[in-house]
Amino acid sequence: MNGCLTGFKLNESVRFARSLESAGIAYLSVMGGTYESFFLPDIVIKSKKTGYMVDLAAAVKKEVGIPVITAGRISTGSLAESILEEKKSRFNRTGASSVGGPGMA
Repeated sequence: MNGCLTGFKLNESVRFARSLESAGIAYLSVMGGTYESFFLPDIVIKSKKTGYMVDLAAAVKKEVGIPVITAGRISTGSLAESILEEKKSRFNRTGASSVGGPGMA
């Protein structure tokens, strides 16, 4: 399988996450995509949604015992708090949204 073109399915990602955990990895950062994938129409649509990677992180988190980090347009403090309160991830990563986003102050 060519991961760059077709990506990993959720069950493959979970299996890989378990393997990494067994190998002693301290945490997982659940992200998706490559530079090239962000030009694919389906990804363009999905990536505009607030918190678009959170459900993937939550699914992986259910299957491992190590901390899971998520990202993907986490653009307000209230969204970041709800992700943690709902135990969908252990940590949130905010990038550009935290630099200029008034909701993150």
